[in-house]
Amino acid sequence: ECTEKVFTNSDYWPETSGMQAQSAICIIDPETGNLLAIVGGLGEKRENRGLNRATQSYRQCGSSIKPLSIYAYALDNGYISTNTPLDDVPPVYYEETEKFWPKNSNGKYQGFVSPSYAIQVSLNTVVVKLCEQMGVENVYNNFKNYGYTTPVDSVTLSNGTVLSDINTSPLALGVTVREHTQAYATLANSGITSKARTYSEVRDSNGRIILDNKEEHTVKYQEDTTAILTDLLKGVVSGPYG
Repeated sequence: ECTEKVFTNSDYWPETSGMQAQSAICIIDPETGNLLAIVGGLGEKRENRGLNRATQSYRQCGSSIKPLSIYAYALDNGYISTNTPLDDVPPVYYEETEKFWPKNSNGKYQGFVSPSYAIQVSLNTVVVKLCEQMGVENVYNNFKNYGYTTPVDSVTLSNGTVLSDINTSPLALGVTVREHTQAYATLANSGITSKARTYSEVRDSNGRIILDNKEEHTVKYQEDTTAILTDLLKGVVSGPYG
């Protein structure tokens, strides 16, 4: 009820340049996987089976993917610790006669930095290097195991071009709010992924269970890993760096 009130109150969602923003939200109980609230768009619901942006719309999640796809895996497998120096210098890639490299949002490179700093300012160079060090396919498979349905091993377009998410760049791909919420809840649940669910069971008129949607829990990371990463992520809000 509280989320609906916020999403139907236009004071919270002012127009910008004559355009109305859109938004969606999922709130989950990390221990059970129960979805406590889902709102699929702004304004009052005026139709049945309308578009639900929380469960049906795939959107770029930007740098919020990095803690899940890179840092958690790196911490859990011993590639980094809280004190590991990370080199903020871009690797150079060559494609035919062109050369290119990952850029940071501020356009600067600062040499060795702490994981806390790298996460707070969302360095691109560091995560690309870690991804290659750990193995792109390993990172990709780990990411899919969160329950994301969007990554594809390979797809061929009508013009014959072959695309794959098993690469450093596509690991910031489009996901749903529901999938992303479930993945982040793993950190809050000490490394255990609880499958998101909207109902527990359905009974017929005689009280017999005809659909039993039991809780599903999978140990994904060590408890220490999620505790460290959660502490690092707190620094994104509190700062500075560390």
